Amino acid sequence: MVHTFLDKKGFTVTFTTDKQFFDEPSKHVLVICKWKGKWLLTRHKERGLEFPGGKLEIGETLHQAAVREVREETGAEVEKLTYIGNYKVNSNHGSFVKTVFFATLSHIHPMQEFLETDGHYLLDELPKSFNNDQFSYIMQDQVIQQSLKIVQKLIP
Repeated sequence: MVHTFLDKKGFTVTFTTDKQFFDEPSKHVLVICKWKGKWLLTRHKERGLEFPGGKLEIGETLHQAAVREVREETGAEVEKLTYIGNYKVNSNHGSFVKTVFFATLSHIHPMQEFLETDGHYLLDELPKSFNNDQFSYIMQDQVIQQSLKIVQKLIP
């Protein structure tokens, strides 16, 4: 499956479930998280609510980056991580590829400090639309919609 669209900033985005689709390697992760039947997001200090994610550190695999970002931004521990897809954003500053995972979580550690966020935020249900000021622009494009369709098939 390949899906191309314009994001909120007008940049071309291509989402695919094919791990080998892009020539450019993925150096970013986005992790859709569930814990005890609830959706776990993080409250980014500038952008608002979004699923955890970020950039790979030197020598890190995508899997390791996903686990680290979830822990750093929410205090949660990943129990199981499942590949969902990759997407490429072509912006005015070049392009980048991000890998989307789905994570089930084992527990959440209480933390005093979070990197770049105000910690975790739990939702019983996801809204039908993320197009409001509470949610990050990252949540408002079709990557999240396409990814959640795949995630819904994975949840019993």
